[in-house]
Amino acid sequence: MLKPTIHALFITTFLTGCAAQPHQNEKTVGIGDSSGHTQVITIKQSDIANACDLSAFEDGFKYTYMSMWNGRIEEILKTSTEQSATDYYSKLFFNSEPNTRAVLDKAPETRANYSYCQESSYQQGKISGFIYSIEDLKRLEEKSPM
Repeated sequence: MLKPTIHALFITTFLTGCAAQPHQNEKTVGIGDSSGHTQVITIKQSDIANACDLSAFEDGFKYTYMSMWNGRIEEILKTSTEQSATDYYSKLFFNSEPNTRAVLDKAPETRANYSYCQESSYQQGKISGFIYSIEDLKRLEEKSPM
């Protein structure tokens, strides 16, 4: 009777210790270049678990995240009448190349030589980039100066 109790106590203690540890398998992705807004995003392991090519995943993630973000910033600026909001949001555009705003997706022909693994990882990255950008844009708009 004592042995199962000790095992249960050990397992509970062990699992609690694991939960407190930082996630070693999370991936950080740098978005944008230094000629515009930059941001580092931490991607959960569960979001990259099925990607067999992390580089292709990251490419899909970056392009979709930046495009969704920039598109929303453009919408906000079109409707904004306050100078403080315009000043605040106009500094938040991502550039994918020096002084060039990021636009949605590379042309598919640039991925013509992708293997199935690379293309599926790229598409998974696009889905995650979309979700993460929506969440981050909600947080951004909550602290808006408008």
